[in-house]
Amino acid sequence: VETRDTLVTDHANFGILGDFVDPVFGRTRASFMTQYRLSSPWEPGYNAEVDSMKIFFLNDGYYGNELTKLTINIYELLMDLDPDTTYYADFNATDSISEWPIGSATFIPTDSIIEVFLSKTYARRIIQDTADLHTQADFLKAFKGFYINVSPLSNEGAFIRLNLLVSETYIVLYYHN
Repeated sequence: VETRDTLVTDHANFGILGDFVDPVFGRTRASFMTQYRLSSPWEPGYNAEVDSMKIFFLNDGYYGNELTKLTINIYELLMDLDPDTTYYADFNATDSISEWPIGSATFIPTDSIIEVFLSKTYARRIIQDTADLHTQADFLKAFKGFYINVSPLSNEGAFIRLNLLVSETYIVLYYHN
C-alpha cells in the first residue's frame, strides 16, 4: 500500500470550488487556477472602449447545503502556468495573484450558470495592448490566467463543480469604437 500526502490537480476538466464545514473533519476549502485563451487572433480596432467583461461558468453539480450563499472571487494570476509542470493540491498560489479580486459574485450551489462581471480596468488592459491579441503565446505572456476561490463562510457551506471545457463556460468582452 502506498500513501501520498497530496493529489495531482493539473490538466483538470473541472474546477472544484467551495468552503465546507464538516462536524467531523472540520473546514475544507477548494479553489483552483485556470488559463483562458483567445478564440482567434483579434483586433479591437481604433479607439476601442470597454463596456463590460463577464465570465460564465457552467455549474455541473454540488455537494452540501443548497441554500448556502457563496461568493466567488476571481483574481488575476501573476505567474506562468507551465503545461509540463505537475501541480499538487497543496500548491499555494496566494503569492502569485493580484492583491484584490478583479471580479466577484454571489450565488447558491443550485445555480446552473454563474456569471461574474470582471473589472473594466482589467478589460481595458486587454484591448489596449493589441500586440498581445495576435497569438496565444503572446496572450498568455500578458494574461496568465485566474485564481478562483470563494469567501470563507460561517455556516456549513458547499462545494460546486464547474465544467471548464464546455461552450457554456466562456468569457466575453463587450466594447465599442
